[in-house]
Amino acid sequence: METVKEWALGITLLSFAGGIMSILLPKGNTAKTVKSIISVLIILSCAAPFAKGQKFKQELFTENYFSAEGDTGISRTINRQKLGFVEEKLVKEINKILNKYSADAVKISFDDNIDSEGGIVINQVKIYLDEKYQHIASKIHDDILSILGIESEVILSGDYN
Repeated sequence: METVKEWALGITLLSFAGGIMSILLPKGNTAKTVKSIISVLIILSCAAPFAKGQKFKQELFTENYFSAEGDTGISRTINRQKLGFVEEKLVKEINKILNKYSADAVKISFDDNIDSEGGIVINQVKIYLDEKYQHIASKIHDDILSILGIESEVILSGDYN
Protein backbone atom coordinates (compact mmCIF):
# COMPACT_ATOMS: atom_id res chain seq x y z
CA MET A 1 0.00 0.00 0.00
CA GLU A 2 2.97 2.26 0.61
CA THR A 3 3.85 2.22 -3.10
CA VAL A 4 0.36 3.40 -4.03
CA LYS A 5 0.54 6.23 -1.49
CA GLU A 6 3.93 7.37 -2.82
CA TRP A 7 2.62 7.24 -6.38
CA ALA A 8 -0.45 9.33 -5.54
CA LEU A 9 1.66 11.82 -3.57
CA GLY A 10 4.07 12.19 -6.52
CA ILE A 11 1.25 12.93 -8.94
CA THR A 12 -0.31 15.41 -6.52
CA LEU A 13 2.96 17.27 -5.96
CA LEU A 14 3.75 17.33 -9.66
CA SER A 15 0.28 18.68 -10.44
CA PHE A 16 0.58 21.30 -7.71
CA ALA A 17 4.03 22.41 -8.91
CA GLY A 18 2.78 22.50 -12.51
CA GLY A 19 -0.17 24.66 -11.50
CA ILE A 20 2.05 27.15 -9.72
CA MET A 21 4.45 27.30 -12.66
CA SER A 22 1.54 27.89 -15.05
CA ILE A 23 0.40 30.83 -12.96
CA LEU A 24 3.87 32.36 -12.70
CA LEU A 25 4.88 31.99 -16.36
CA PRO A 26 4.27 34.91 -18.71
CA LYS A 27 1.77 34.45 -21.54
CA GLY A 28 3.13 33.27 -24.86
CA ASN A 29 4.93 30.38 -26.51
CA THR A 30 7.11 29.66 -23.48
CA ALA A 31 4.06 29.15 -21.27
CA LYS A 32 2.47 26.79 -23.82
CA THR A 33 5.67 24.76 -24.08
CA VAL A 34 6.08 24.51 -20.30
CA LYS A 35 2.40 23.56 -19.85
CA SER A 36 2.79 20.86 -22.52
CA ILE A 37 5.90 19.47 -20.80
CA ILE A 38 4.15 19.48 -17.41
CA SER A 39 1.15 17.68 -18.92
CA VAL A 40 3.37 15.00 -20.44
CA LEU A 41 5.19 14.56 -17.10
CA ILE A 42 1.89 14.13 -15.27
CA ILE A 43 0.72 11.54 -17.81
CA LEU A 44 4.03 9.67 -17.54
CA SER A 45 3.81 9.78 -13.74
CA CYS A 46 0.35 8.25 -13.88
CA ALA A 47 1.47 5.44 -16.20
CA ALA A 48 4.93 4.79 -14.72
CA PRO A 49 3.97 2.35 -11.95
CA PHE A 50 2.12 0.11 -14.40
CA ALA A 51 5.22 -0.06 -16.54
CA LYS A 52 7.44 -0.83 -13.52
CA GLY A 53 6.02 -4.22 -12.97
CA GLN A 54 4.02 -6.63 -10.90
CA LYS A 55 4.56 -5.32 -7.36
CA PHE A 56 2.58 -2.14 -7.88
CA LYS A 57 -0.25 -3.96 -9.66
CA GLN A 58 -0.50 -6.50 -6.86
CA GLU A 59 -0.57 -3.78 -4.23
CA LEU A 60 -3.16 -1.76 -6.08
CA PHE A 61 -5.53 -4.55 -7.00
CA THR A 62 -5.22 -7.14 -4.23
CA GLU A 63 -5.07 -4.99 -1.11
CA ASN A 64 -7.57 -6.11 1.51
CA TYR A 65 -9.08 -2.82 2.63
CA PHE A 66 -11.16 -4.52 5.31
CA SER A 67 -8.33 -6.37 6.99
CA ALA A 68 -8.24 -6.84 10.74
CA GLU A 69 -5.37 -4.35 11.09
CA GLY A 70 -7.32 -1.47 9.58
CA ASP A 71 -10.78 -2.50 10.66
CA THR A 72 -13.07 0.49 10.59
CA GLY A 73 -16.09 -1.35 11.86
CA ILE A 74 -17.41 -2.02 8.38
CA SER A 75 -16.13 -5.59 8.28
CA ARG A 76 -17.57 -6.29 11.75
CA THR A 77 -20.95 -5.01 10.59
CA ILE A 78 -20.82 -7.09 7.41
CA ASN A 79 -19.84 -10.17 9.42
CA ARG A 80 -22.73 -9.65 11.86
CA GLN A 81 -25.10 -9.34 8.91
CA LYS A 82 -23.70 -12.53 7.38
CA LEU A 83 -24.16 -14.42 10.63
CA GLY A 84 -27.66 -13.03 11.11
CA PHE A 85 -28.68 -14.07 7.61
CA VAL A 86 -27.30 -17.59 8.00
CA GLU A 87 -28.82 -18.01 11.46
CA GLU A 88 -32.22 -16.88 10.16
CA LYS A 89 -32.08 -19.45 7.35
CA LEU A 90 -30.97 -22.18 9.75
CA VAL A 91 -33.79 -21.42 12.18
CA LYS A 92 -36.27 -21.90 9.32
CA GLU A 93 -34.68 -25.23 8.37
CA ILE A 94 -34.54 -26.40 11.98
CA ASN A 95 -38.21 -25.46 12.45
CA LYS A 96 -39.06 -27.57 9.38
CA ILE A 97 -37.35 -30.53 11.04
CA LEU A 98 -39.13 -29.84 14.33
CA ASN A 99 -42.49 -29.57 12.52
CA LYS A 100 -41.88 -33.01 11.07
CA TYR A 101 -42.09 -34.30 14.66
CA SER A 102 -44.76 -31.77 15.73
CA ALA A 103 -42.30 -30.22 18.14
CA ASP A 104 -41.79 -26.56 19.02
CA ALA A 105 -38.48 -25.12 20.11
CA VAL A 106 -38.50 -22.80 23.08
CA LYS A 107 -35.17 -21.34 22.00
CA ILE A 108 -32.54 -21.97 19.31
CA SER A 109 -29.01 -20.66 19.80
CA PHE A 110 -25.85 -20.95 17.74
CA ASP A 111 -22.16 -21.30 18.45
CA ASP A 112 -20.87 -19.66 15.29
CA ASN A 113 -18.26 -17.22 14.06
CA ILE A 114 -16.49 -15.83 11.01
CA ASP A 115 -13.12 -17.38 10.20
CA SER A 116 -10.04 -15.43 9.09
CA GLU A 117 -11.03 -15.72 5.43
CA GLY A 118 -14.55 -14.35 5.97
CA GLY A 119 -16.27 -17.74 5.91
CA ILE A 120 -19.04 -18.63 8.32
CA VAL A 121 -18.33 -21.44 10.75
CA ILE A 122 -21.25 -23.06 12.59
CA ASN A 123 -19.75 -25.07 15.42
CA GLN A 124 -22.96 -26.17 17.09
CA VAL A 125 -26.63 -25.37 17.42
CA LYS A 126 -28.49 -25.71 20.71
CA ILE A 127 -32.19 -26.45 20.59
CA TYR A 128 -34.14 -26.01 23.78
CA LEU A 129 -37.26 -28.18 23.96
CA ASP A 130 -39.86 -28.94 26.54
CA GLU A 131 -39.34 -32.26 28.37
CA LYS A 132 -42.39 -33.75 26.68
CA TYR A 133 -40.25 -34.13 23.51
CA GLN A 134 -37.67 -36.36 25.20
CA HIS A 135 -38.71 -39.37 23.13
CA ILE A 136 -37.82 -37.61 19.84
CA ALA A 137 -34.76 -35.63 20.94
CA SER A 138 -32.27 -38.07 19.42
CA LYS A 139 -34.22 -38.18 16.12
CA ILE A 140 -34.17 -34.38 15.94
CA HIS A 141 -30.43 -34.39 16.63
CA ASP A 142 -29.82 -37.01 13.93
CA ASP A 143 -31.95 -35.17 11.36
CA ILE A 144 -30.18 -31.87 11.95
CA LEU A 145 -26.83 -33.59 11.54
CA SER A 146 -27.83 -35.50 8.40
CA ILE A 147 -29.86 -32.74 6.69
CA LEU A 148 -27.93 -29.62 7.71
CA GLY A 149 -24.55 -31.15 8.54
CA ILE A 150 -24.42 -29.32 11.85
CA GLU A 151 -23.73 -30.81 15.25
CA SER A 152 -26.65 -30.10 17.56
CA GLU A 153 -27.42 -30.38 21.22
CA VAL A 154 -31.03 -30.89 22.18
CA ILE A 155 -31.60 -29.57 25.67
CA LEU A 156 -34.70 -30.65 27.54
CA SER A 157 -36.41 -29.15 30.60
CA GLY A 158 -36.85 -25.60 31.76
CA ASP A 159 -33.11 -24.77 31.76
CA TYR A 160 -32.90 -22.35 28.82
CA ASN A 161 -29.80 -20.30 29.71
